[in-house]
Amino acid sequence: MSPTRQSMTVYTMDGDRIIATHYCPQGNAPRLELARTGADGTHYFEFLDGANVHVVGGSHEHAFWVRLDPQSTLVRNETYIANDSTYDSKKDLGSTESFVRVK
Repeated sequence: MSPTRQSMTVYTMDGDRIIATHYCPQGNAPRLELARTGADGTHYFEFLDGANVHVVGGSHEHAFWVRLDPQSTLVRNETYIANDSTYDSKKDLGSTESFVRVK
C-alpha cells in the first residue's frame, strides 16, 4: 500500500454494458460507460453519472481509455475536469501513463 491516498476503478457488467466506477480520494465516485473499442484494442470510457461530482471546487474523472499493448504494457489515459465545467473532448485530452509488468 502506498503512503498516499490512492484511487481505485472497479469494472462491472450492467446488463450488456460495462460500467467503470472510479473511487477517488477526493470522495467522489464517477461512473463511466464503455463507449467503444478501437481497432487497436483501445477501450474508451465516457462519463455517465456519479456521486459527489458536483461539489464546488472539486474535480472528477470524466473520461479515460485503456489498452494492453503487445509487450504486456498497460497504457491508460485519464481526463479530469473541474466539477463546475463542461467537458470538451478536443481540449480536455488527459494524461497518459504506461505500466510494465516486471518479472
